[in-house]
Amino acid sequence: MAKEVKKAATKESAPNKAAAKEPAKKVATKEPAKKPAVKEVAPAETAAKSVVGKYRVDCVYGDLYQFYLYANNGQLLYESREYASKKSCLEGIETFKKNMQDAATTVRVDKDKNNRYKFIIKNRNSIYVGETYDNKKQAESSAESVKRFAVVSQVVE
Repeated sequence: MAKEVKKAATKESAPNKAAAKEPAKKVATKEPAKKPAVKEVAPAETAAKSVVGKYRVDCVYGDLYQFYLYANNGQLLYESREYASKKSCLEGIETFKKNMQDAATTVRVDKDKNNRYKFIIKNRNSIYVGETYDNKKQAESSAESVKRFAVVSQVVE
């Protein structure tokens, strides 16, 4: 009976040995997908595209108009004074853009009577006063954002 068990064990192991001697089947492999060619874009173009905000012109207080500058994330950066007509408000946007590009433009951060900080952007005879902030660093950061977004943003009516 012991001989029969040994024979049975050798018979069972025989097919396994044969399988081990057969060459391994080749598995079909896929080549990695080719990526489309990337168009090279100048760094200045990508920077300009990434910081595009918007100017919105609204009629407030009856016949008076104001413009608002928003960042690309929707945050209000600047609110203008009132203008007598829509045309003068649009001209005010162009003047604002031009003044933000001028090298003579200075930025100052001051505390108001409520101990909140606001930025003041001055260019020759134009003065722009920004929103109020809880701390000086936020006001400085917002002033820089205004200067950056003012130039590249577009008017949306």
